[in-house]
Amino acid sequence: MTLHTDLPPALLRRTEVTVGRHAARPDLIVPLARQMHRESLFADLPFDQPQVERLLAQVHDDSGYHGAVVVSLEAEPVAFALFAFEPMRTHSASWITVIHTAHLRSDIRDTATGSAVWQRVMLAVRGWSAPRGVRGIQVALGLGVAVPRMDALLTADGATPLGGAFFSRL
Repeated sequence: MTLHTDLPPALLRRTEVTVGRHAARPDLIVPLARQMHRESLFADLPFDQPQVERLLAQVHDDSGYHGAVVVSLEAEPVAFALFAFEPMRTHSASWITVIHTAHLRSDIRDTATGSAVWQRVMLAVRGWSAPRGVRGIQVALGLGVAVPRMDALLTADGATPLGGAFFSRL
């Protein structure tokens, strides 16, 4: 499989992409997950590092169905995604990749570099997904972090909006 990218060569040289069980490292992902939590609609709740570590262990222990990607810029992690290989809800014979958790560091999110880093995340998820024969990639981010920006990045990448996630506190 060949994935084309129009990313600038200078940026490609400055970034490192780690995919699969090797990306499921708490030292890379927990600081980004902590920032994601601080920005989320659930920032009033305590950050649950053991829960994040359980998600990472799931990727590490079952990398056939669960994946992770970390993008580092000049050796500093700036983005991650956690995803799973799942049957579609309405057609069990068709499988998709569902990105259920992802974060792009806030200091680069609204920059050209941030857009390019997100493109690297999506290229990595596509590369992980294609050999599994998925029908597509569904992005289901439900923490309320930078929703308009993530919508713009996903739409620019060719994603089709499917509806929305809503949350009501009790």
